[in-house]
Formats: sequence, C-alpha cells, structure tokens
Amino acid sequence: MGIEPLKVIDRLKSMIADQSLRIAMLEAQVEQLQAAQASPSESEADAEAADGESR
Repeated sequence: MGIEPLKVIDRLKSMIADQSLRIAMLEAQVEQLQAAQASPSESEADAEAADGESR
C-alpha cells in the first residue's frame, strides 16, 4: 500500500490547524487596526503618555 490514509489525514489536520492559527492572528490584527482607525487621537495620546513615562 503506497499511500497511508491515516498519515494523509494527520498531515491535513496539521495544515488546517496552521491555517486556523494564521487566520486567528490576522483577525486580531484587523481588529487592532480597526480600533486604531476608530480612535487615532486616543492612540497618539497614549503613545505620547508612554513616551513621557519612559523618560
């Protein structure tokens, strides 16, 4: 038997899990970008406040 179905299935499950993780990460990035666009002034104020604290 040349092709072992269980190995193929395990490989496909692994590939799907990898893609699901990438999708979740991209969705999180989209949410961050949307939040940044929704309130750019707050983000800039936060950055300036953090800048002031680090000095």
